[in-house]
Parts: sequence; C-alpha cells; structure tokens
Amino acid sequence: MLQEVRQIVEEAVDLIGVSPPSVLDDDAAVLAESTITGGDGDGFYLIGLIGGKNVGKSSLVNALVGRDITAESAYGPGTERVVAYAHETQVADLALLLDDEVPGQYEIVAHQIPALRRQVLLDLPDIDSFYEFHRGITRRMLRHMLFPVWMQSIEKYADGKPRDLLKEVAAGNDPRNFVFCLNKVDQIIDREGQAAAEELRDEYAGRLAEALEIETPKVWMISAVAPERAEFESLRDLLTEEKSLEAVARSRKLAARQRVLSLVNWIEQQHLDRRVENLRRLQNDAEEQIVLRIGAPLSERLSGPLMDDAGLRLTLASEAMSKRVARWPLVNILHVILEPLALMLRYRFPLSQQRTLENPAALIESYLQQDGQSLGDAVATVFARLRQSHPQMTNLYHPTGPWEEASAERAADDLRHHLVKALERREEHVRRRFDHGGGVVGWLLRIVITVGAACWFPFVQPILEAWLSPDGIKDLTLLAVRVFGVSYLLENVAFLAVYYLFIWFYLRWSTRRRVDRLLERMKSDESLEPSMSLSIQVSDWMDRLTAPIRSTRERLERLIQRVRDLRSGLDASTD
Repeated sequence: MLQEVRQIVEEAVDLIGVSPPSVLDDDAAVLAESTITGGDGDGFYLIGLIGGKNVGKSSLVNALVGRDITAESAYGPGTERVVAYAHETQVADLALLLDDEVPGQYEIVAHQIPALRRQVLLDLPDIDSFYEFHRGITRRMLRHMLFPVWMQSIEKYADGKPRDLLKEVAAGNDPRNFVFCLNKVDQIIDREGQAAAEELRDEYAGRLAEALEIETPKVWMISAVAPERAEFESLRDLLTEEKSLEAVARSRKLAARQRVLSLVNWIEQQHLDRRVENLRRLQNDAEEQIVLRIGAPLSERLSGPLMDDAGLRLTLASEAMSKRVARWPLVNILHVILEPLALMLRYRFPLSQQRTLENPAALIESYLQQDGQSLGDAVATVFARLRQSHPQMTNLYHPTGPWEEASAERAADDLRHHLVKALERREEHVRRRFDHGGGVVGWLLRIVITVGAACWFPFVQPILEAWLSPDGIKDLTLLAVRVFGVSYLLENVAFLAVYYLFIWFYLRWSTRRRVDRLLERMKSDESLEPSMSLSIQVSDWMDRLTAPIRSTRERLERLIQRVRDLRSGLDASTD
C-alpha cells in the first residue's frame, strides 16, 4: 500500500503542479520506508530519547541502563553525538547504519544482556540545540527510530519546537509507538504536592492530544535523578523489556498505516474534486469556443464547397476519363489529341485556383483560410482568449500551448495532414470506380463499337451491299475501284472521325456525370469510411486540441477513485 499511495501522490503532484508533501522530503524526520517495511525479523530496532536541552535525557539513559554511558550536562552544547546502548551481537550492523547516517558522530556502548539482544537504546542531541548540525543528527536518526521516547521537563513542557517536531514525526509513525514522559516531577511534588504534578501532567497530555489529534495519551511522570520517585520504575520496566517479533511487526504495520493516512489526508487537502469540476468547465468552454470559431465554419466550407469545387471535379473527371478511354481502341488515339485541348479549360479558372488542381494540399489550404486569416492564427486567437479566462491552461499544455504561434501552426499542420490524406483517399475511391471495364462482355462491346465500325462502314457494309445486288460481280469491281478513290476515302474518314468524336464526347460527358454523382454522395459523410470523412478528421482534430485538458481531468477522476478506495480500506482496517 505504501508504494501505491506514493505513486498516487507523485501523479497528483504531476497533475496539479504542487510541491509534494513534506513527509516525502529526503530530510523529513519521519520513518524511512525501509524501517517501516522492516528487514530481517531477527534484526534490531531502535528506541531513542527525544527532547530539548536540559530536560534530563542523558540522566534518564544512565538511570535506565544502571551506569553512566553518556555525559550529563546542564550547560554548554549538551549532547553532541549519538550514544547507542546495544548488544554486542548487533554492534557491527548498528555501526553500518550509523556510518551511513551520522558518520563519525556516534559512540556505541556494547552490553551482553541476552534479554535486550534486539533492542538498541539511543541518546540523541537536543532538538532545540543552537547548532543546526545537532538538530540534523536527531532528525536523521528519527528516520530509523520505530519507538521514540518523547521526553519533556516541567519547565519546558509548553515549548512549541518539540511539538512541531512531534507532529512531523507522527506523520510517518503511529503515536501508539511513542512513549511520552515528563521529567523532574520531584521538584513540583516537593513544592506543591502530588496533585499539582498530576495536574501539570494532564495539561501536558492534553497539549499532546491536541497537537496529534488523538485521544489523551499516557504521560509518565518521572525523575531521572530520583528514580525511586513517581513512575520511573514502571517506565524502566517498559523500556527495558525487549519487544517480541510480533509486537515489532504490529508497530511497523501501525507506522505504515499512519504514513498512508498522512499521504491520503494530504491528497484530500488538494481538493481534487474541485479541480476536476474546474477542468470540466474549462473543457466545455474550450470545446464550445473551438467548435464555434473554428470547427463549424471549417466543416461548412469543407463539406459542401470543397466537393463542389470546379477544379476538383475537372481534375477527377480528367483522370477518370483517361482510365476509361484507355480501354477503347481507336478512341484512345483521338483522346491523346483532344485531351490537351480539353485541359486548356483550366485556364478559365483564377491563377490561385489553377495551382490547386494538381495538388490536394494546396486545394485543402485554400479552404482552410477564413476571412483572410490562416488556420494557425485562428487557433492561436481562440486559445489566447481561453488562457486569459482560464490561467490553469498554462500548466496543462507542455512545453508551449496553442496560443503560441509555433505551437498553433503545428496544430494547423496536423489538421492539414489529415485532411489531405482524407481527400486523397476520396480521390482514390473515385478513381477505383473506373478501374473495371465490364469484363469480357464490356471488352467485346467496345471492340464491336470501335474496331467493328472501322471495318463495317468502309468495307464490310459496301461489299455486302454490292454482293447482294443483281449485278454482283460488276458492282464488286466498281466498288474496288471506288474504294481506292480519294473521295471515298475522305468521305469515310470524315464519317468515322465524327463517329469516334461522338463516342469520345459521350464518354467524357458520362464520366463527368458519374464523377459528379460520386462527389455529391460524398457530401454526406455517413456513407464514407472514417478515414475519408473530412468532418470526422476535423472532429478528431478538435479532440486532439483539447486532449491535455480532457486527459488531465480523466486522470484526476481515476486518481480520486483510487484515493477513495484507499480511504475505504483504511477506515475498514482494524489494528
């Protein structure tokens, strides 16, 4: 769960652009994840005394172990290094940890008490020391201290610094793993009596409960210099009794839960629901503005006028005609002569339109202009207005948004590319409709109409006519003489020329008619594949323009659901 909630926090930080919670800082005085998850079950665990200057930490350590292992000081810099009281079998592993965290700033006092083999007792520098270096040592060691002992004296129980550090530590460790003690109570007992000491203890416990937002904790009243008084004996029994493996595991589980809870609380404090609602409004506004100012006019120009473009229809009809007439013998020769003349019709178009006839990209570009404004300028204008009313857009588009000229032009190029591809697919669709010539039947029909006419009218029909006449042989002889005459040849050539010219014109007319019908049907994108639909390309492009907004909103919605699931798991879990 720790890894999961860390990933959620990292994603939240990335999505909303805030600093991560302090509990994840490298120098935060919270339990390290390696300490929470634990290592070898037979390893040591740390109990450390945390407190300010002159609260009696060193005196308590010496009283707990029954001998002087750390120097007591009422003045000067106080404790300057980590003093560790550990079983001799743990010295080597403990030294590795201390070398990593506080190299050269520690002392290990070894003992041979079997009952304390896994427990290490630490005396640490003052948390309110004048020296930042001293405070840093204590903060680093708190990252490995599962069981901190928070020690305060009757003079300093109301100090704010210890409570601030306590709240920081409690963000990554459960307060049930803490021990709280109030030292020097013998002084107030001697002056004002037992009731006064208990009243002071209760006030201190109330301050702790308020700071940690927990039920009133147990606070031990002790006197390190007079161990026989108050509750020192009971506290010593508690701290000098080694915890079982099960108890340590349970405390680590509590610490893990507390860390998760702190991170979940931090996420909930970011008001993700409110951010999602803001993103939803931004998305609706952006989509509305893009459709109104760019999409709708663009779709209107592309769906109708583009398909009605005379240059486009002429170009497609010419290509289709070339495919179709290539299958007609003799007529294809006439087409080679006449097609250049027909293509001269292009010169009746304006020069700017002539340039678009052979280039789909240029044709598309001519329809992307709106009132003299390029598509890139239109995109930049719309997004600049959106950015003014929704400043959070700056964080949603990286590295630059479409309000910048270069980024807007890249967005326009993206649409151009997809529109050109769609138009090319449409043109290819039209061309494929003229790829087939009716099979064998169509081929035979074209042979009869073209080659058959060239044989029939000049030769076959006159020969049959002469042969069937009463003077067949005489007429055949006369026909042979006429066939090789100039007038006969000119007469038949003129007739066939008119005949083939009629076929050519008919093919051209019918081809243009078929192309026009196909383009008319293409005005309705419902019958087209999405890859050929210009309106779908525009719609998809508009979706891509708002994709960073929509993606961030959807990710936040999934993040909220994951946090809710985590919260439900935490609420349902039992300790």
